[in-house]
Amino acid sequence: MFISKILYKAYLLGVKNKFIYINGYKLLLPYSHPLMFINRFYPLYDLFIGDLAKIIPSDQYVIDVGANVGDSILRMFSKNPSLTYFGFEPVSQFFDLAKINLSAANKINSKKINLNKISVGTSNVSSFSISNGTARKSDSPNGNSQVSLDDFTLNLDSRCGLIKVDTDGFDWDVLKSGHNLISNDLPFLFFEAQVDSDAHYQSYLEQIHFLFQLGYCFSIFDNLGNFICHCKDYLSVLNFLKLLKMAPVYPFKIPYFDFCASHETKFDEIVEIVEKFNATR
Repeated sequence: MFISKILYKAYLLGVKNKFIYINGYKLLLPYSHPLMFINRFYPLYDLFIGDLAKIIPSDQYVIDVGANVGDSILRMFSKNPSLTYFGFEPVSQFFDLAKINLSAANKINSKKINLNKISVGTSNVSSFSISNGTARKSDSPNGNSQVSLDDFTLNLDSRCGLIKVDTDGFDWDVLKSGHNLISNDLPFLFFEAQVDSDAHYQSYLEQIHFLFQLGYCFSIFDNLGNFICHCKDYLSVLNFLKLLKMAPVYPFKIPYFDFCASHETKFDEIVEIVEKFNATR
């Protein structure tokens, strides 16, 4: 990771254009956004989410919490433009760029991409700090309220097929805010497990336990998009969470794992997608 940071800073010195292309769609980026570097040196990053979106039925919708500049929605839309997408990005710097980046896709498909400038979760948010192309929230009892996934989707007629979450350590809270939605629709889930404190560790344990009670299985990816393994038992997933706590000091710290959770009735589909994903990369 230390070498990667050096390469990243060196790479920025030579950057002239502040955009990349995702499956033919132009994506504008803030100058220091790491996606320019990641896209160049780690080509598997965030690719699996597009393959996952391909199998969602056209009458269902997708939720992207922590939409940032719209890159994940573009990856999913380019693979399955028939779906309705709901993106959530509370930070103006990223929300405004996401609107621009997704405007072309929206014109193609009758405005099926809906962006919301609001935070998602169960607690109150006092502020967001921006660093390296992402926003990190902090909680406060006196902060602004958030919308829960359960409340937002309460009056939607269709079913949820996929929930993608990337909120830098607070993904557990987003999942907690959608317990009714997840229990009823059993969507695919794709979220980060980023453990920065004992409290976060316990919070992730609670959500993982909740998902196992519903019959979910897990497929684990590293933070650069490489598939690691499938896990169908609680203890195996617990071991990955423990790894996030074992080396808390840079440069040995593991930033996060991506967890793809699928209900046991859909697990074979995930296994097949992963096999194709690995075979074609």
